[in-house]
Amino acid sequence: MKTFNVFLFLIMSFLYFSYVFDSIQYIFVIYLLFCIIDYSFKNYSKKILYRKEDYLWLCFLAVIFISTLYSSNKIEAYTFLLILCMLYLLRTSLINNGNWVSMFMFANILFSSTHVLATYLQWIVPSVVNRFNYIVLERSVYFVNFSQQIRGKYAGITGQVGSNAFFITIFIAIVVSKLYVSKTLKSKLVLLFFLILGFYALLLTEKRGLLLFNILTIFFMFGILIYKKLKLKKIKSLIIIFITILIFIFIWLLSNNSYLLEYYLFDEDISTGRVGIYKDVMGMIGENPVLGNGIGSIEESLNIKGHNIYLQLWAESGLIALILFVILIAGVLIFSVRLFSRKNIEDKNGRNYFDKVLFSIYIQFIFILYGFTGNPLYDYFILGIYIISASVPYYVSVAISKSKKEGEII
Repeated sequence: MKTFNVFLFLIMSFLYFSYVFDSIQYIFVIYLLFCIIDYSFKNYSKKILYRKEDYLWLCFLAVIFISTLYSSNKIEAYTFLLILCMLYLLRTSLINNGNWVSMFMFANILFSSTHVLATYLQWIVPSVVNRFNYIVLERSVYFVNFSQQIRGKYAGITGQVGSNAFFITIFIAIVVSKLYVSKTLKSKLVLLFFLILGFYALLLTEKRGLLLFNILTIFFMFGILIYKKLKLKKIKSLIIIFITILIFIFIWLLSNNSYLLEYYLFDEDISTGRVGIYKDVMGMIGENPVLGNGIGSIEESLNIKGHNIYLQLWAESGLIALILFVILIAGVLIFSVRLFSRKNIEDKNGRNYFDKVLFSIYIQFIFILYGFTGNPLYDYFILGIYIISASVPYYVSVAISKSKKEGEII
């Protein structure tokens, strides 16, 4: 399965740096196609496992297909449908494939750390990063990055602070998941240091939504750990670590930058214009609440995405699409939490997947929350990372089931 991992690594590199490329969607589709073809050639004789989620996926894709038929923005509609179909096939390949999770986590660590480092470099030595961005980024993307930097918002080497904040969130998710399996005081202190670095970098982006969602997600993680009946002493230590970080953030806001404190807590329009967008989207929902107005209709009418994937999906593809989508993402999260609550998550080779499943839950919960204020369903780099992350628990479940069957045969 080495070539499959190579193609998957290319997909991950594209997802983290897609803003550098032209024709983003089509390059992404080519990478996906290589990965799926590689899997198909090597496993054509094997039985593919299907679950009830697959039937929900097929129903969801069918509804999206119908909404493309009456879309006035055909290119956007068919591109969205094509990428959804390809990501579904990739999900099927991942669930039934050999060991790819370690490579996936390595790619996340490597690329998310790169973005965290770039954020600090732009903050400390902006001229160096600006020269790099001028060479690498398209001119329009570069000027957006530079204009945000002038306003004290650091996008690093990405096109926008929102993208940078999401990549930093992945870094935080990795650290939080590693904290769970850390056993020594030294490793906990190192991870605490990285967690502070991650949250500080997130503050530098000035993305209030993702800052809040990360805090809420970590509290959700505590709830899962309590549900799993983890040792109370270990839970207390994790809570103390997190409260320490929150205190650090508040002190930093008070002492270092009064502008940021005002921006995060007392800005007059905390929604940054989203309320007006939501009113317009709700108006479009009222026009055709059952079937929707077609994929791409919001961006064509408002010249902007909906900044709420649930409202946008409802407005564009109808109520049935929204219901199926909510059932899908909620079902995957529930399955992941139940898997994590098991006493043992190891395969026949003794590989422990606790931290990987916890990372998946973190990304899933962030995706769900971010969907209320952002565009993670329509930003393909976020959707791709979500789909791959959400495939981890299902892959682990299949791996454990195979280990048990082989054990019974032996």
